[in-house]
Amino acid sequence: FDRYKIWPGDRESWVNGGVRIQTWPTAGGIALAGSQGFPGFQPGDAADEIRNNEAAYLDLEGKLGNPVTLGLAGRAERYSDFGSAITGKAAARFEFVPGFALRGAIGNGFRAPSLQQQFFSSTATNFIGGVPFEIKTLTPTSPAAKALGASDLRAEKSTNISLGMTAEPMRNLSVTVDGYWIDISDRIVFSENFTGAPIRAILSSAGFPSVGGGRFFTNAIDTKTRGLDVVTRYGFEFGRAGTLRLTGSANWTKTEATRTSATPPQLSGLDEVLFGRVERTRIERGQPRRTIHLNGDWSIGNWVIAAHEAYFGDVTAASLNTTTGVYVEQKYTGKWITDASLGYKFLNGFQLTVGANNLTDVYPDQVLPVFSNRGVLHYPLVSPWGFNGGYYYTKLSWNPGR
Repeated sequence: FDRYKIWPGDRESWVNGGVRIQTWPTAGGIALAGSQGFPGFQPGDAADEIRNNEAAYLDLEGKLGNPVTLGLAGRAERYSDFGSAITGKAAARFEFVPGFALRGAIGNGFRAPSLQQQFFSSTATNFIGGVPFEIKTLTPTSPAAKALGASDLRAEKSTNISLGMTAEPMRNLSVTVDGYWIDISDRIVFSENFTGAPIRAILSSAGFPSVGGGRFFTNAIDTKTRGLDVVTRYGFEFGRAGTLRLTGSANWTKTEATRTSATPPQLSGLDEVLFGRVERTRIERGQPRRTIHLNGDWSIGNWVIAAHEAYFGDVTAASLNTTTGVYVEQKYTGKWITDASLGYKFLNGFQLTVGANNLTDVYPDQVLPVFSNRGVLHYPLVSPWGFNGGYYYTKLSWNPGR
């Protein structure tokens, strides 16, 4: 049983108070209504939606002789708002030599749109070329979204294939390598931001003169994801000198949009696209294609020492000035991030830990002026490790079972 509800914000957070702009360069002009940056939820944004779904699944696994393990799983479910679906998965593992095995799986998936994707509505201040304007996130079924060509959301469907191997060539050492293929059809993404005088004219003629622009969730694309995971673990036992556990992992992932929905007829001739270069960049290059994680944990007596080194690869953000038609993108270089901690175990299950996340205080590359919202932002929102620098802490924990 799911319920999703939005309450209207305080009236002062969204109302137009009628006060003129006091400062240069737009002194005397009409200010945007509501709280600066993110006005409160307006009465028209209010929502109270529910749905329910039932599901049943059966999972079977067994050995076919000593070297082969087979698994079969099936799931049937019914949504009150998206009908029924049947999904399944088949998996196999073949240990051709003791300690060495091949494994693989194939399955399909089904994901109904979330209530948030169907019913979230809000107004926010965006900037194009440094000029602020109000953009509204519309529910796909709202009359304003329909005026811009929105369609009711459909469920996403996927096909998943994986193939890999595991090895334990020696005591305390394990290695796994897995490749995977994921194809998603009717993937739900944000549309482009539809703005400009022609868009305002369409919205005004549809009875929404106060909406300056809009975007909405839509089943705009199909995607394919290809990836590879490699994980290695090794442990050292030093007797009185304690135990050292090392883990190294690497991931390579690439996602591409393989199909894009056509521009709705309501926007034909306006140089608008449903899923454009900005959103494509977000999906395809807004997350690292390569990551590396190196972990070490050393326990010696009552002391616990941990270190984590992570590499996050390049990411790219994009912006399009709908007034000038200029497309700009910026690539942010990959960085190594170090976490470390030192803990001491006391009697009765207490442990005192001193540590740091992002020990060396690494920041992402600074943004170009076009991404800074007139100097408000210094660092990219797409940074995989954030933009708050180092975080240092002391922690006292208690585990009564120890």
